Amino acid sequence: AILGAGPIGLMLAACVADAGGWPVVVGGRDERRALAEEFGAELGDGADADVVLEAAGTEQAWADAQQLVRPGGTVLLFGGLPRDARPPIDSYRVHYEELTIRGSFHHTPATVRAALGFLASGAYPWERLVTHRVLLEQLPELFADPPRDPERTAGQVTRVDRHRQTGPAARPRRGRFPLPHRRVVRGPALEREG
Repeated sequence: AILGAGPIGLMLAACVADAGGWPVVVGGRDERRALAEEFGAELGDGADADVVLEAAGTEQAWADAQQLVRPGGTVLLFGGLPRDARPPIDSYRVHYEELTIRGSFHHTPATVRAALGFLASGAYPWERLVTHRVLLEQLPELFADPPRDPERTAGQVTRVDRHRQTGPAARPRRGRFPLPHRRVVRGPALEREG
């Protein structure tokens, strides 16, 4: 299960689907949940998941992730919290139900190259995640006066273009990192019963 249907949650759904997993997106805004299928996921409650990927970045989401995972399952806390945050840990579930709780932060040049290759592959409609576009020369203005309302700006993705693009040139181009990539397609043999 993936807790959060923002850009990070949908990108994680695509990664899980691409690896042959069964991503189920839980929560999120209606307009983002509507994109779940395009990123290889289905909508659901995520209860008793083998693995829960928390992608909302709130203390409540960290607590909810621990409740969704099955006994013996794994929770990956992907969404970061402020340094002073102290989210609750369900000690009973961790100890007696043997949950594994992991964090995720660091990356290597190899993982960045792989991620850029995945984005450049065109396997999923990444452009659907873009909420704003700015020109390169507008970046200083954006950084000088960033949006301040976290409720309104959470989950926004800004694309920076070097030049104003119109017509066919405005369509997304393949990236400069052509890494080999294959998309795993679920067939009837992989469908769950029930």
